[in-house]
Amino acid sequence: MSISKNKFWYKESVWYEVYIDLFYDSNSDGIGDIQGLILKLVYLKSIGVNTLWLLPFFKSPMKDYGYDVSSYKSIRKEIGSIKDFKELVTKAKTLGINIIIDIPLNHTSYKHPWFIKSEKNDPKYSNYYIWDHSNTKYSKANIIFKDYETSNWEYSKKRGEYYFHRFYKYQPDLNWKNPDVFDEFVKILDFWAGLGIRGFRIDAAPYLIKKEGTNCENLKETHKVIKKLKDSINNKYSDVIFISESNLKLNKIKEYFNEIEMSFNFNMMQKLMLSLKAENDKYIRDYIKEYNDIPGKNQFAGFLRNHDEMTFDNMNNREIKLFSKGYERYIYNNGIALRLSTLLNNNTDKIIQGFAILMSLNGTPIIYMGDEYGEIESNIKINKKIDKRMFVRNKFRWDKINSNIIIDNLRKISKVREKYIDIIGYKHSHYNKFKDISILSFKKDKLEFIYNLSSKEHILENKYKNIVLSRNIEIVGKKILMKRYSYIWVLS
Repeated sequence: MSISKNKFWYKESVWYEVYIDLFYDSNSDGIGDIQGLILKLVYLKSIGVNTLWLLPFFKSPMKDYGYDVSSYKSIRKEIGSIKDFKELVTKAKTLGINIIIDIPLNHTSYKHPWFIKSEKNDPKYSNYYIWDHSNTKYSKANIIFKDYETSNWEYSKKRGEYYFHRFYKYQPDLNWKNPDVFDEFVKILDFWAGLGIRGFRIDAAPYLIKKEGTNCENLKETHKVIKKLKDSINNKYSDVIFISESNLKLNKIKEYFNEIEMSFNFNMMQKLMLSLKAENDKYIRDYIKEYNDIPGKNQFAGFLRNHDEMTFDNMNNREIKLFSKGYERYIYNNGIALRLSTLLNNNTDKIIQGFAILMSLNGTPIIYMGDEYGEIESNIKINKKIDKRMFVRNKFRWDKINSNIIIDNLRKISKVREKYIDIIGYKHSHYNKFKDISILSFKKDKLEFIYNLSSKEHILENKYKNIVLSRNIEIVGKKILMKRYSYIWVLS
């Protein structure tokens, strides 16, 4: 059965995750802006990017770096205007770049007009949030930010009741059992879809519906809400996709494929990073076997790092130590807030190899801004009150992109990926076992990928028809010398 590439454009994309205010400042006020992003679209296109994932840029008090929204239809004035946004969408489209925006659905800021009115018990907005006279309901729901919050409930003197918040106390959870809340978001998504965006990243997707006696995560009712919301948007904008942020096991992630196109693959990120750190293919080979079967219209999204801490979920103590030894002060929540470059010991060869593996695995690859030139953590002062995720949310360094070896190789990798996208984007992966655990290899149709994860040299038989991409290898007669952290993509 043939696959419509136009219909499934997101399966062929390379995404770029960007904070507009941290990217490029066009007016020298010290803050990145939409006009600055427009000026750098050509650069992004040059490294193979054809989809931009914009992190929250809505009006916000910025207590949680934009995830505390106070107006979903307004842009922070220091970033730009709706007119600027329309120009961004138009100019990106001329370059073949799609726009995806991040949309927090689970909660708003406590400065949002809905909450201010709800706190005053305004009849229209009284039930927009989750209120209760006690703070004992939903007791099985874990506290996500345990370093900062002691309860999921916060008392409001104005209303004389407690409101529920799964994240910070200044982010009250919306009541998605209220049909008025649903209708509000249909209008919000319709507004942005009308401006030409191609999709929405659903922040904190598993948490929407709360139910007594459960952990309030990934409930069937939440799936129904997401499907209904998706159907409502697709009735008018048939090509708009949803991608869920759901850090769950494989069988639970796949449940979202019943209603939406994409889901982030946190497990893959963790396993790939473990293999790169340990120089051992045993972690990622499990991914290749386990995550091979992706339904035709669906897709995982993979990444090396992103704007949050790298989670320790599903890691054992030895694996956690592998990442955190010497960097314990960067541990946050249940993860570590380090940049890709630091996690890979500032080893340029490893970083490049990481991108090569990411671009060849199943799923849509995502580049987090700055990782393509080896950005490290910001030098903000550490204290107990700081949200340590801010260490990986630092300004883009434009002085670092010229003659940068990581960027030069990323361009080569993305070009070859694009050339062979019919194979890389749609064919199943089959793991190839080598005697040496430091050799990772898998095959898709006639394209084979071989990676030397270690600093040791390895010699392979040169039995391949055509090498389409390579780094740090040497062909000696009928042998291939794979040097430290080398790789080859070959047609067999």
